[in-house]
Amino acid sequence: MLPILVVAAALLAPAPDARADTRPPQGVEAFVAAYPEHLDGVEDGVLRWRDGTRMPLSALGLGRDGQPLRRQGKPASDRLVAATEAISSIDYEPIYLKMYGDCRKADMGSRLATVLWNRGAAEGPVELRAARANGVAAAMQRVSDVLDRAAGKGTDFHRATGGTFNCRTIADTDRLSLHGFGIAIDVAPNEEGYWKTADTDAKGRPIRRNHIPPAIVAAFEREGFVWGGRWNRFDVFHFEYRPEYRIATGGPLPPRLTRESFTGFFGGRVRRAPVERMSYGPRKKSEVICHRWVRQPGPDFGKCLSKPVRRGQAR
Repeated sequence: MLPILVVAAALLAPAPDARADTRPPQGVEAFVAAYPEHLDGVEDGVLRWRDGTRMPLSALGLGRDGQPLRRQGKPASDRLVAATEAISSIDYEPIYLKMYGDCRKADMGSRLATVLWNRGAAEGPVELRAARANGVAAAMQRVSDVLDRAAGKGTDFHRATGGTFNCRTIADTDRLSLHGFGIAIDVAPNEEGYWKTADTDAKGRPIRRNHIPPAIVAAFEREGFVWGGRWNRFDVFHFEYRPEYRIATGGPLPPRLTRESFTGFFGGRVRRAPVERMSYGPRKKSEVICHRWVRQPGPDFGKCLSKPVRRGQAR
């Protein structure tokens, strides 16, 4: 009788969720999958590096369970958007500083490689500098070569660049720009492509105008770059090497990488604020913009850590 009961129990047991087995790595696990030469895994609230370094998840704005400490609204119902939000909630700076180096403290020469951008041009290629680590420069070279071979507008369009490596911080913040790591490139930049300098509508909202041909976006995204045209605070001529996004979503990226806003506590009361690039504030001349603020719950949640800039204030 006992063998019969054992068989019956096995038949009645719930079947394993096949989706759980095939679900792409999420959150900090997507970083581990994206950078296997550097990262080894996550265990007991610690990000393990292959060189033996143990980085507490708290340094990335995460709890021991790997979940964001930032107070956020309900998870997005769309799976792709939810996956990209999990990536956006992680403070990537400590990871990137260790992988790519801090250009503000040391010479980056040995960490950079030359990319011959648009080497099929009659006037010859433009030499750009990009990070060696994680094959960023090699990936950027493949993008350029694909566009060189493409026919039509894309071939001519990508010749104009705003450069790659540039040791600078993000405007109005003390955070190093991804250009400072050598993992970003601007292609044919103009003022209309950036949310801060674009024209605004009657309600003061920036008007998104895309002038980047789809072939260029596709070539970059196949190599693990993220297009700034997908950001809520758009930067349509900007591409940065962020393969963790494609890994977390299983390949395709949504039109927007995050929701327009989430609910958090600012100034003692609940407000809604844009998520992208850790910035908040509508585009009104009377409003103050904060580009870096305390994300972790506590008495200082919502406190501005960067120098507040008032809209319309002289730069």
